[in-house]
Amino acid sequence: MRVFSIIGLLLIISVVSSAEWLAPGVHELTTTQELITCTVVVPPAVADGKPMPVLFVIDPQGKPEAKVWSEWAERRGVVVVGIKGLVWSMPVGGYGQDTTVDRWAPVVTMTEKYYNAVLAALKPAVPLHPFLRYIAAPKAGTAIAIAMFQDQEQEFGGVLLMSPWIDASAAKYLRKDVPMVLVVGEDNVNGVSQSEKLVLLAGALGGTARMATVDKLADEVPSMDVNLRAMDWLMNIARVTHEKFTTRERKDNLEKIAEQAQELPGLVNPQARRECAGFLMAVPGMDKLASRYEQLADVWVESSIELVKAREAEDKVDAHAFLSVVSKSSRFKAAGGKQRKAVQTELTRMRRDPAIRSEMAAADQVADICAVLDHDDSLAKQRIALKDLQAVMAQYPKSQAAKAAAKLVTKIQQNLR
Repeated sequence: MRVFSIIGLLLIISVVSSAEWLAPGVHELTTTQELITCTVVVPPAVADGKPMPVLFVIDPQGKPEAKVWSEWAERRGVVVVGIKGLVWSMPVGGYGQDTTVDRWAPVVTMTEKYYNAVLAALKPAVPLHPFLRYIAAPKAGTAIAIAMFQDQEQEFGGVLLMSPWIDASAAKYLRKDVPMVLVVGEDNVNGVSQSEKLVLLAGALGGTARMATVDKLADEVPSMDVNLRAMDWLMNIARVTHEKFTTRERKDNLEKIAEQAQELPGLVNPQARRECAGFLMAVPGMDKLASRYEQLADVWVESSIELVKAREAEDKVDAHAFLSVVSKSSRFKAAGGKQRKAVQTELTRMRRDPAIRSEMAAADQVADICAVLDHDDSLAKQRIALKDLQAVMAQYPKSQAAKAAAKLVTKIQQNLR
């Protein structure tokens, strides 16, 4: 495996990092062997001379979309460094199949050297914040990002993991002083399971960790828009939880974060509006700002109704299921009476449809069967449940509940063998 020396990297970067790096814009950096490259996005706010947060995007296969990151960096006042080109030193076992963090040690070592070299080059050229240094990584890059936390002397503001390829081995690298946000596709069953475990483990350490699932997404990397909104969420969490901030600073930061609600009406896409409102509501302490919290809940519910009407044209059963989940959420309960009534009106209208009534009947039957098994999962009860589930599948063959019943049938049949 070919490895750069840290001195070589520093020399390469020092030459490029002269006064031109102070200028706002997008800068490309390539090492002499062109194995690792990076894109540096410097926002116009650099001219103010105030310490700026820096975001390192570690992507073994790609790099930040310069234009998109430029717009975001300008809006948020963040320096963005996108690192790519680590595929050449991936562990044996297949890209994307080896999720054990320890196997990535050679790549982690190389990334840490490059990270420190770029950071050292940036410091004299750009006013960087002393501890608000974030890392964002998709897929295989998430294992590298997590492992970098083993250096306890490094200051981090937080980490964003997108469609993470990690397992329980990542737990030993977690730090309670580094907030974590995970974004994973709802259809990525294993990814959701592993992410939930990491969130629980981080919480047990006393850290702050949050997870967001993306509807109708498997193990692909979420869209850039989703990633940017999740990054906003992570930075907001860091500003109200990081131990280096005083209590007064955290309170002031929370009030400034709440002002981001003013940006929501300008978002034409209801999905984007809903996500932004939800992320703001999930910032620790936001529920203490009662009027602002209700305003965000109103936006979240209203955007949900817009999405339902769009979904209904494609799949009315799916649209009804979506709105049913909305009506049971804590965010729905926090909304105003007008918004809650609008949801109930939509549900009443939709439930006049025979197909939706059948779906509800099937779902109720499956739920009742599951409740019995939760209480008593003996083999005798499983045999009875097997027949009942097969009856549901026969009576409502095209329902979503029948699909859920089929999965349970397979599981029970395996247990009974």
